[in-house]
Amino acid sequence: SGQLMVHGLAVLNGRMYQLQYSLDNGATWTNAGNNFTSARRMLFTPTTAGKTYTIQISALGGSTGQSAWSNPVSIMAT
Repeated sequence: SGQLMVHGLAVLNGRMYQLQYSLDNGATWTNAGNNFTSARRMLFTPTTAGKTYTIQISALGGSTGQSAWSNPVSIMAT
C-alpha cells in the first residue's frame, strides 16, 4: 500500500534510471524525484489507492547522456 515496484530492462551503458509519472494519462509528466541505480527494481512512493499512474523510464549515461523514454505503462495503485 502506498507504493509501486517498477521493473524495467537494463540499457547498455545505463548508469542510472529516471522515472516519470502522469495522473492524466500522459498529458503532463512529473519526475518521480530521485534516480535509481537499477532498472530491475525501482520503488515508486508515495502512491494513492484507486489512482491510475502512467509510468515511463529513461536510462542516464552512455554516449548520448540519456535514452529515449520507454513506452508508457499504466497501473492502478491499490
